[in-house]
Amino acid sequence: MELRGPIHARSINWIRRSLEDRLQEGQANLLLLSIDSPGGSLSDSLSLAYFLAELDPSRVRTVAHVTGEARSDAALIALSCDRLVMSADAVLGGLGTTDFSGELVEDSHENLQGLADRKQIPWSLLAAMIDPDVRLRRYSRNETNQSLLMNEEEFAVLEDRDRWQAGEPVETLRGIRGRDAETLGLVEFLADDFAVVRQHYQLTDEGQVIEPTWAHLFIERLASPRFAALLLFIAWFALMFEFMTPAITGAGFVSAVCFLLYFWSQFLHGTAGWLEILLFVAGLTGVLLEVFVLPGVGIFGFGGGILILASIVLASQTFVIPRNQYQLEQLPQSLGVLIAGITGAAVALGLIRHMLPRAPFFRRLMLSAPDAQSSADQSRREAIVDFSYLVGRRGESVTQLTPAGKARIGELVVNVISEGNVIPRGKSIEVIEALGNRIIVRDLDEQDNSPPVDLG
Repeated sequence: MELRGPIHARSINWIRRSLEDRLQEGQANLLLLSIDSPGGSLSDSLSLAYFLAELDPSRVRTVAHVTGEARSDAALIALSCDRLVMSADAVLGGLGTTDFSGELVEDSHENLQGLADRKQIPWSLLAAMIDPDVRLRRYSRNETNQSLLMNEEEFAVLEDRDRWQAGEPVETLRGIRGRDAETLGLVEFLADDFAVVRQHYQLTDEGQVIEPTWAHLFIERLASPRFAALLLFIAWFALMFEFMTPAITGAGFVSAVCFLLYFWSQFLHGTAGWLEILLFVAGLTGVLLEVFVLPGVGIFGFGGGILILASIVLASQTFVIPRNQYQLEQLPQSLGVLIAGITGAAVALGLIRHMLPRAPFFRRLMLSAPDAQSSADQSRREAIVDFSYLVGRRGESVTQLTPAGKARIGELVVNVISEGNVIPRGKSIEVIEALGNRIIVRDLDEQDNSPPVDLG
């Protein structure tokens, strides 16, 4: 059985149910648990660790094989097995994906004590896996060649402490490497692949492998940084494409599906929760309000964009602000996923602006700029009315100019066109050009507070 990725309630419950079913059927007498996890949930890890520690070794022997890392609370699961096997470069303990507070660690000491009593190992060894403030030291007993890892507090109450000799301190802040764990007597042997483990325990047959279902594998693949970045790239590309094209192309549906798959996979993977989903929905609502209901306000669009970006970053990690070295190393990965989404939006904007007007199909969906001759002909046809006397006059937009709309200039309400930007309703404007009945206006500078000219 494999334990991969951040630890959360769903993964632990699935492992426990699978093991309980096999044990009730009497199909297992050796359990091999392959671990590659940065931790993530102290309570769930303790739950599985107690389950493994309470198994009868005479009926079921448990072996943990740490192939990559078993950081923080994941190390408790590894140490709760009867035997521990590690790769030479694997990491046991140390700071993981979740930075547990001091109060939470203190509250768990009683549970750690109970787990240590069941496994007959020092409780301070378990505490050092999740608490960097617990300082371990190696103690050896010359007549028996035994060694123990514990802190000075636990050694001080040891009944036969006079028979033990204090050795060098053991650093656990960054975890204990496999080769060092072998020297310290924590592991039975080193094995980089499962074939070595099978050979050591003389397993002649394949045994029954408890594997995740296709749905679990699909979620794990979608939640991986590479596929998560691809989903966000497609989602933002399709969203910008839908916003920038005048016709309904189905890109909006594709964008919604990609966003749904991203948050769904991260939610089931254990890195996202309801907070990230609510932040994304609130941010998207703010952007839509800015675009369709309250254009020009600014705060809804800016605030909504910040919420969307925050939800994407938080959904790809289990922490809000990095508080340890491991989390700092994981932060660029989360930012890389965000950059992939922004890149998708930028590529979509560039593609729509420069390439799609030349494509035969999309040429029918988008308005292309008229050539010089067409512009001249249109100017002559529209030169029946002369509004040149309005040039330089100021007024107020009656409707939103996007870019066409209506404006009041003195007593006149005329059709106008902005010089390119969107001008909200009620803004002061100035006529900068008039050709026939085409009146082009600009939004007055905010510093220009001169009143509109009254033509009455």
